[in-house]
Amino acid sequence: MSSNEIQSKTNQSTPAQIKQSKSKSKSKSKSKSKSTIHKSTSNTKSFKSFKSLKARITRRSQRKFDVERVGRILDILPQFNKFYSKLSANEIMAVKYYKGAGSMFQSKLLAEYNEDSKNSKDKTEKRELLFPFHLFQEQRLRLDIFPNGTDLLPFNKSLDIKELPKYIETSYKARITLLNRLDKIYDRKDCPRMTGKEILFRGMGINPAIKKLKVGDTYLFKNFISTTIDRNIAERFSRDGSVFIFMNMKDIPFIYMPNSKMYSNDFSKFIMAQEPLSDLSEYTLPRNLEFKIEKIEKNPIHSMDGIFSMFGMDNANSFAKLQKTLKKQGYFITNTTNTTETTETTNTTNTTNPATSTNPATSTTNPATVNKNELLEKNLFQHVTFYYCTLHNWLPRTPIQYEEIAKNAKFVLDKMALDSWSRELPRFM
Repeated sequence: MSSNEIQSKTNQSTPAQIKQSKSKSKSKSKSKSKSTIHKSTSNTKSFKSFKSLKARITRRSQRKFDVERVGRILDILPQFNKFYSKLSANEIMAVKYYKGAGSMFQSKLLAEYNEDSKNSKDKTEKRELLFPFHLFQEQRLRLDIFPNGTDLLPFNKSLDIKELPKYIETSYKARITLLNRLDKIYDRKDCPRMTGKEILFRGMGINPAIKKLKVGDTYLFKNFISTTIDRNIAERFSRDGSVFIFMNMKDIPFIYMPNSKMYSNDFSKFIMAQEPLSDLSEYTLPRNLEFKIEKIEKNPIHSMDGIFSMFGMDNANSFAKLQKTLKKQGYFITNTTNTTETTETTNTTNTTNPATSTNPATSTTNPATVNKNELLEKNLFQHVTFYYCTLHNWLPRTPIQYEEIAKNAKFVLDKMALDSWSRELPRFM
């Protein structure tokens, strides 16, 4: 065959052959591309799975919350540095007292004594007014609040037991004077006020009046209210009782309280020196705030490290109790042999469904309808009643009067207070 014939034949067959050749080449190219893409996708899925796993085993969500919380405190610090620098020595003394030793005292003084009086069956019997006459509280008054002495509270180097009633009365009046001073701080025009967007939490034990609350009711706080922007902090202070969630508090004055005894009068330096992660993010509100209950629900608390709520829990569940609870819901089955009558407990995920099992010892509850983790959460953590509240009113306040509080009452020293006087503690200055 001549070269011309070969060239002619090649030219005739080239289009079909080229098309087929290109098709095969393209197919190979696609096959190679698909293989490459599949490998890449597999790596991506693995990477996403790793990221998901990492998110589950880290504390990123908690860190994110703390960053936002500290950021909100930093936003209000400039105005409080300026505000605290304008307070008088007497006003600073009142703030120091509330933070150092007065918060729980004033709650009992302004709120609980009224409830005790209402709930008393015998109206002729004198109401007991528990005085927290703890030695360390008296020391704090002398060393931290009144370091140089004051006419507000006479400091005797020694105390005759016969003078104790008079000393209690004087000390009570001194504390009431400090609370009245604190009250006036909220009336200052330059006292920082809330925007109405804040959500604050307060943990507290449930008293008889709170237990009766229903949706739509209003509740009046006659005491100053320590709140926090951190829900976990409120849960720790709930003491197996309640957590109030306050909203809609536009234009209500508040005081930021650092989580430390206030040693210095220079609050601009003192506040900035505090450690953010140990801060309670405390917003202290004025007394006589009335809230409307918008919603009530009972839920497990978030944290296990409560400084009040988790200590000495009598209702803590053991592994045996938790296993029994799960068994009742059908998460465990019991197999009994004919001879030894021994039992073997296994998880139903690897056995037959207990809802269809013929074993009479097995619960008829279908575990598919019950979440195991929800059951554990319900029985493992404390349950606290949450009250969602919106501000209803801020009622007028009048100065606290010792004579009114002490009327038809007798002072009682509690056992812990008395015990504190028998311990080896530093002497009064």
